[in-house]
Amino acid sequence: MNLEHIRDFLIDRGRVIQYMFVGGLGFLVDNTVIYFLVDIASINVTVSKIVSAEAAIISNFLINDLWTFSEHNSSSRLRRFLKSNSIRVLGVIIALLVLKLLYEGFNVNLLIANSIGIFLGFTSNYILESLYTWKTHEKIE
Repeated sequence: MNLEHIRDFLIDRGRVIQYMFVGGLGFLVDNTVIYFLVDIASINVTVSKIVSAEAAIISNFLINDLWTFSEHNSSSRLRRFLKSNSIRVLGVIIALLVLKLLYEGFNVNLLIANSIGIFLGFTSNYILESLYTWKTHEKIE
């Protein structure tokens, strides 16, 4: 295994497209759950966001585990889920930090700053999930 093989694997277009598709589904899950909890069940927004984010994380993990990274399931699903969950929290933190830095620090338009934060969170999630949750580099010859 060398860095060139890892790089080639990480930029596999098919896998990136699958991961982006799953991310889009997670976006829909998050928004559907938060809408239901806040507007229909009248639950506090903060609590609703925590629940909706975790629902998206769970759905993303399961779909990625069964589809995007199905050939890289060498450890137990629970162990991979715990890794994935902690990695995705990092992606959320990255997105929030980028948003605050660009929007509050440099007065970048809110939607542009948020989009950049989401992209960087997505990028960190994909790389870390590939390397640590599914250990894709261990399958490279």
